[in-house]
Amino acid sequence: MPGVTSISADTHKYGYAPKGASVVMYRSPALRSFQYFVAPEWSGGIYASPSMPGSRPGGLIAATWAALVSMGQEGYLECAREIMRTAKAIDAGIRAIPGLRVLGQPHMSVISFTHDDATPVRGTQINIYKVGEAMGAKKKSKDGTLRPGWNLNTLQKPSSIHICCTYMHRGRADEFLNDLRAAVDLVADNPNMFKNGSAAIYGMAESLPDGSVIDDMARGFIDTLYAQ
Repeated sequence: MPGVTSISADTHKYGYAPKGASVVMYRSPALRSFQYFVAPEWSGGIYASPSMPGSRPGGLIAATWAALVSMGQEGYLECAREIMRTAKAIDAGIRAIPGLRVLGQPHMSVISFTHDDATPVRGTQINIYKVGEAMGAKKKSKDGTLRPGWNLNTLQKPSSIHICCTYMHRGRADEFLNDLRAAVDLVADNPNMFKNGSAAIYGMAESLPDGSVIDDMARGFIDTLYAQ
């Protein structure tokens, strides 16, 4: 494609390879040469590495190759068909839920949505972050056992959450939408629920006039992790 100089792909996502394996392709060998790291004067000898990180585990490369060969072109195409069918069903279903609004017109497998000012639930505007918290909670199955909740990603500017449909979601669109409708009703009926977690963090971030404070807080969080 004109103007495209490089393309990267994380094969550990829709390539179904182990975590940490990625691919980068360049338009020409001349562009690829800027990726290399070469230290000809190093006291440890002439050093040349295909990338800045240096040594990489060969096991990841072998496992990625095995995944690609095992799936094959038709295998990936069938996965894509299943994922897109699920994504389109979820997209249409969210649009039919009062109180929610899909952002944009998703063409692929990621659907982002937020609250809908035009259709308040129970007369109030729901908190989309609290809907995300409700979706993450464990759900009780028909047999009384608990099953894991939905791991939805939190977004900001605008406040929203999204689902990234994968092969694991195939055939589960109705289940997702039923849980989502229940989550909206739960938040509408209990606006004071979920005072902690991401709902509280992102709610606070929106209320702060100075975004630099959030940077300091995030750095403090990482420092605390390292201190442990």
